[in-house]
Amino acid sequence: MRSDTMLPEDLRESANRMAAAIAHRLTDTDLVDESVRGSAARAANPFGWGGPSLFGGHAGQALLFEYAARAVPEEADRWRAAARESLRTAARLTQQMPLADPSIGYGTAGLASALAECEVHQPGYRRALGAVNRKLAEQIQQFPRPDGDDGTSPARYDAIQGAAGMLGHLVSVPDPEPAVRAAADRLVDDLTWTCLPVTEYGGNARWHVAPRYLEDPDDAARFPNGYLDLGLAHGIPGPLSALSRAWRAGYRRPAQREAIRHTADRLVAWSVTDHWGANWPRTIALDEDGAPEPPVEPVGRLAWCYGAPGVCAALLDAALALDDDELRATAVAGLRADLQRLREGRAHVHTAALCHGAAGLLAIAQKFTAHGDRSIGEFVPELTERVLAGCDPSLPLMVQQIHSNAPEIGLDSPGLLEGAAGVALTLWSASGAVGRGCHRALLID
Repeated sequence: MRSDTMLPEDLRESANRMAAAIAHRLTDTDLVDESVRGSAARAANPFGWGGPSLFGGHAGQALLFEYAARAVPEEADRWRAAARESLRTAARLTQQMPLADPSIGYGTAGLASALAECEVHQPGYRRALGAVNRKLAEQIQQFPRPDGDDGTSPARYDAIQGAAGMLGHLVSVPDPEPAVRAAADRLVDDLTWTCLPVTEYGGNARWHVAPRYLEDPDDAARFPNGYLDLGLAHGIPGPLSALSRAWRAGYRRPAQREAIRHTADRLVAWSVTDHWGANWPRTIALDEDGAPEPPVEPVGRLAWCYGAPGVCAALLDAALALDDDELRATAVAGLRADLQRLREGRAHVHTAALCHGAAGLLAIAQKFTAHGDRSIGEFVPELTERVLAGCDPSLPLMVQQIHSNAPEIGLDSPGLLEGAAGVALTLWSASGAVGRGCHRALLID
């Protein structure tokens, strides 16, 4: 067990017990299948689980079981057997539903990420990992490039479907083959181009979400001139984090540092301030000249996906890349302000999950404790308690996925991003049983 946990002994033991209990439930494939079928039948939003993906499928289960082997070494053989079975299932499912896109969330980069973690203690996966990384590199070279100053779709650059998530995996590959290195360089170049300062459209020409990509009629009505997306999941913080991680991993491309600096400065400028400190809206509408309009909706979620925690995690990555203590202090202050809102009951989380729940906050607080300011560690025990409070042994998978637009409907998801697997990983990480590498795919390790 690692020694850098901020939890007292009793809370650490509770976190370990809950994580192990969740993982054990997820090995019961009949229970998982029945729970997923029931959730799909009552879901108000699109709900699905399965396939080979990392965030919502069997690659994510393999990642959980690999980390279970590290957390409970006396049961390592059992857990690694479960990880192998999940990877076999993922591989079999790629024959039925090929990973046609390179994304980290639901594509080839996600499978590569899970294989990379399993390969650390199971070198027999080295050959398969090399093949998947080469396939990923080929797909990236075919991925659409940014090509104009008239806006874009966030799916081109974001942390789930786009270039930011893919790059986050590639820069973690040790001694990359030439094709893999070239693919990473290509992504750095594309994100750098997107994030460089321009004068067109109020300076937001390249990274704003253009109206032509707004499929929802309500969004089209709200944002007739497009908008800026400020979420780590789908917005500008994702490219900032990925470019910063690439820089720290030794990737040095033309204008990359300038792009990091410019993007970090703009994100800081887009913050709003209240009694507790800085915060960030989910989106900022643009006027007809591309200038930001004052936010009219409630300021962002308290979450990984949207709101100050995810934004500040990206700002911290930039501060580390730029060796900028002032920016680091800004990131720390922003996260502290949001956690203080939560502590005082002025902000709320409604689920234990990683994406928009307490586990995401806990993982980000751990990151800041390690890289930003150890004083953030004072929040780690209470965030761990919030995650534990969101777990219920009477539920099939002990954790439910809850969306803010349908809070009355709990869904039993085994997944990494929005379900039980991500919660178990975060509890083990908080307890010190495993390292923070389990959160690398979310850019918050």
